[in-house]
Amino acid sequence: MSDAPNEADHWARAWLMALLDAAARAGLTPLSQATIHHLAFLANVLAPTYGLPVETGLVTRWKRGPYSPELQWDLDRLSIMGLATIVSVGPVSDRGKWFVARYGLGPLAPTFLERSRAVGSLARVHRFHCELLTAFASLAPTLRGAVVDQDATYANTVDGDLGESETVIGFAEWKN
Repeated sequence: MSDAPNEADHWARAWLMALLDAAARAGLTPLSQATIHHLAFLANVLAPTYGLPVETGLVTRWKRGPYSPELQWDLDRLSIMGLATIVSVGPVSDRGKWFVARYGLGPLAPTFLERSRAVGSLARVHRFHCELLTAFASLAPTLRGAVVDQDATYANTVDGDLGESETVIGFAEWKN
C-alpha cells in the first residue's frame, strides 16, 4: 500500500486551506481547532445550497461541538507542510481535560492559494468560504459559538442527546 496522498487528500487539504484563507480575510485568525471544526461543519451543511459538493459528510457530535478526525489530521498535516501554522497550544478545562490549539496561515500558503484558485472548482469553493466567513465574522463574538448548536442538522436530537459525546451525524446523502 502506498503512503502517497491520493487526489481526495489533495482536494480535502485545498478545501481546508480555502477555509483558513477565508477566515484570515475576514479577520478571524488565528482560529481554535474547535472553531475550525464548527466552520467546516457549517460550510459542509450549506454547500449543497450553493451547488457545491459536500467535503465531509460525516461529523461527530462531540461535547465541544462538531469534530472530524480527518479534518484534524489534514489541519495538522498542513501545519507540518508549512501551509498552516500552529500559533499557540494550551490546556483547557471546560468539559474535562483537553487542549486548545490556534491555527493560522503558514508561510507557504500564499503561493499554494494562488495556484489552487486557478482551478475552477476550488475557486468556487474559495468564494463560498469567503462569503460564509464574512457573514460569520459579522456576528457578535458571543454568538459565534452558538451558530452550530442552532443548525437543524446538528441540533437534531433524534439520533442522540445534543450533550452526548460521539454521536455520528451523516448528511452527505441528504437532498435539499
